[in-house]
Amino acid sequence: MTANAKTFDLTFRGEIQPRRDPGRVKSRLAEYLHIDDPAMLEELFSGQTVYLCQDLDRKSAAEHFRQLSQLGCEVALADSRERTEGSGDNTSNLKPDKATPAPNRRKRTPANGDQQQRPLPIEDEADQRWPVSQARIDRQRRAAMEQKAQEEARERAAEEVARLTRLEVELNRRAEQDIARIRAESDTTRHNAEAELSRLKRLQEQSQQMTQAQITRLDEQHRDQTRLTRKKLALLEQIQRENTSQSQREIDQYEHSLKETRNRTDTQIQQLEQRLRELRQQADAELARLQEQLSAATARAKQDADQLESQRAEILVPVDDEARTVAQQRETINRQAEQDRVELEHLKDEVTRKFDDELARLEELELKARRKQKAKIDHLRKTIASAGKMAAETTAAV
Repeated sequence: MTANAKTFDLTFRGEIQPRRDPGRVKSRLAEYLHIDDPAMLEELFSGQTVYLCQDLDRKSAAEHFRQLSQLGCEVALADSRERTEGSGDNTSNLKPDKATPAPNRRKRTPANGDQQQRPLPIEDEADQRWPVSQARIDRQRRAAMEQKAQEEARERAAEEVARLTRLEVELNRRAEQDIARIRAESDTTRHNAEAELSRLKRLQEQSQQMTQAQITRLDEQHRDQTRLTRKKLALLEQIQRENTSQSQREIDQYEHSLKETRNRTDTQIQQLEQRLRELRQQADAELARLQEQLSAATARAKQDADQLESQRAEILVPVDDEARTVAQQRETINRQAEQDRVELEHLKDEVTRKFDDELARLEELELKARRKQKAKIDHLRKTIASAGKMAAETTAAV
């Protein structure tokens, strides 16, 4: 092959032709490529682009393309220059493992009576590459990184152990120093405690002597206080008796005043009720009189009207002046009767209003009298309660 001849790469993305059995296609592809590792076979169908063959001439590329297509694989041919120019693509190839048989030493047995075909031999050159997915490269890279991380972790752990050892030695040294210091402080504290205990014993003895003297003095003060308290108690009992008698006299006076107030209030209420009955009787009589006057005025007006009608009927003078005179007289009489009726109604309303005002005034006077009586009763009750409370407090104090 000349240096300027066009070469091709055979790529595969893990796609299978329609209506083909995936398991059968995988087994035949593994046989064709001499792949014994199932994991490596699955990586060919991971969806990433892998190079099955590189730098093939036109004839070899076409033959490999035909055979792989017959196996049921969706393969593609690409110019090798595209691979070299786009070296950053997510594709990769590695050399085959040493345990993988050479491709020109095995045969593919066709199934279902297909004609036996021998795969094209792939030259076993030093730079020959076999397809591997990016996932395997990533796993190898991660394994190397994990191994390196483990080594670094072991180194850090060794350094940490050494640091902790030094720290432990330092802590032990400091602990021994602290123990020695604490023992010295303990001896000093014990000595101080013994001295303080001796001083407290002396103070206790002095306190007992002083306490005995104070007890004797307090006994004398207690006896003096008891005598003084008895004198005050006798005085308070005398004051209580005097206050009790005074309170009883005040209570009797308040009760007598309460009875007199009640009697006066009842008398006033009876007088007001009597006055109210008299006013009601007067109002009823006045209303009856006004009613009689109204009836009489109405009767007179009717009688005058009847008389005029009879006079008109008797005279029957066809004179317009007399007719107008009669009409005017009749109108005057009717107007007078209407005025009398209005005056009587106004007088009736006036009497009714006066009666209502007088009734309201009497009711207000009665209400004021009752409130005044209630206020006096409440005042007397408060006074009695205050006197009783005062007497109880005096008794309790005694």
